[in-house]
Amino acid sequence: MTILKKGLKAKENFTYFKELKNTQEKIYKKIPTCTQTSMGMSGDYKEALKAGATEIRIGRALFGERQWKGYTYIYTKGLKKEIKCQPQQQPFIQLKTL
Repeated sequence: MTILKKGLKAKENFTYFKELKNTQEKIYKKIPTCTQTSMGMSGDYKEALKAGATEIRIGRALFGERQWKGYTYIYTKGLKKEIKCQPQQQPFIQLKTL
């Protein structure tokens, strides 16, 4: 699975996606169950499909932009991520150890 940084051009997206697909194919030769390549989101799914994606994520295209409100807590590997947001703003993420 890969998520590219914002602001890349379509050709750059395709190059990175193709590199991931090539990596998946190399792994497949040693691990035959490695058959999936999850890459591409609402803004770059066309390049991902051309590069060989087997899964894409298109939530924003279906449901619109996310509305961030209040606080959201995400727990992962001993860290607590506190996301403070206002509607229509990018989240501010602060990591705290548990």
